[in-house]
Amino acid sequence: MKENFPSHLSPENLPISRGEIFNPAEALKEVMRSKGKERREKYAEFKEKLAFQTEGMTDVSLRVEELIRENPDTPFDELLQKTKELGIEYGMNPEQERYSHRILLRYETKRKEMKELREKFPSDERLFEELFQFRPKGKIEFLTDPANFYIKCFEEEDYLKAYFSGRFRVSEQEKESARKTGGSALSLPSKPSLGVVTLENSSAISGDLPEIVRVHEGQHSINRIYKINKGFDSAKKVTERLYQATGDEEHELALLGYLREDRKIAEESARDEILAHYKDGESPGGIRIALLGMENEAPLYDFVSDSKTKIAKWLEGDEPANLVSQSVERVFGAEYKELLEQSILALERLEKAGYSRDKIVNLFVREPLPKWKRTAEMLIERIQRL
Repeated sequence: MKENFPSHLSPENLPISRGEIFNPAEALKEVMRSKGKERREKYAEFKEKLAFQTEGMTDVSLRVEELIRENPDTPFDELLQKTKELGIEYGMNPEQERYSHRILLRYETKRKEMKELREKFPSDERLFEELFQFRPKGKIEFLTDPANFYIKCFEEEDYLKAYFSGRFRVSEQEKESARKTGGSALSLPSKPSLGVVTLENSSAISGDLPEIVRVHEGQHSINRIYKINKGFDSAKKVTERLYQATGDEEHELALLGYLREDRKIAEESARDEILAHYKDGESPGGIRIALLGMENEAPLYDFVSDSKTKIAKWLEGDEPANLVSQSVERVFGAEYKELLEQSILALERLEKAGYSRDKIVNLFVREPLPKWKRTAEMLIERIQRL
């Protein structure tokens, strides 16, 4: 991994010495215990180490993914050991080891079930029937990626039926919208350890689109392995704070905190789409239009409208109507749009700084959306210092 370091850096002057353990949370506490000039110096050192570790662990992840592509059945223990061997160069800490363990275990679990299903159902049609619980009318073709079943449906009816798998009622408007999609990533309730499988609407696309769709939907599958789970403890705390608040100002702050916690679901959906679009080659400008729309055109992906309506109705009667209306519009409107804008801008800035798409995707697949701006700034500042 050393060959990725700037040429003027030697093992003697790297921000983190080989074998040193760098825990950002603990290091920041140490910074805050100091004062004046010492604090400024320690904070500068902290930022340098954090940027070095963040980029380094991204390189480690890319290298491990490369090993998986070379041999998708590389044993879990071997992948984890390789992660630790490479991570020692960047101060890998116990929390990062546990995170790597969790991600690699998700991969191994999914890979194992995929292999077992493929061995049990060697016929593409029979495997499709096992996954979706109906026999396809047209041709079906399975393409197997290391951690994903990519399923080409050549009959539109098969695609639509699988697309709405598990739904009892589907409107004609929903069907019409689905017909226009090139593909989709679906969770299967009957096979939870598979995470998601991806479908291609083969009768609707041609030319270069099938490969673009495969990359896009495949990234959705990878995103699920790295999925950032919404913390129950955090949600519980903001709910308790809302109902315990006294006074108008404290109550307003508690309500905003509650709404921002609820918005995390939309943030995760937006993050998922941004990464998939960026991975398939879409420009940041194109992603911006898809997520934010244009002056007289609604966005392709709207992850907040339903939440705004439901939460406003849920709070109706418990909170002052005017306060709810203003707070919901602020959190799910202006703040959300600004978050998307800054996140997409982070892609642009890193791209202009020379980062590859693969590296940017791998960097942000492990970061919640609100951290993208700060992470990009930190890495770009380090490049400028070097």
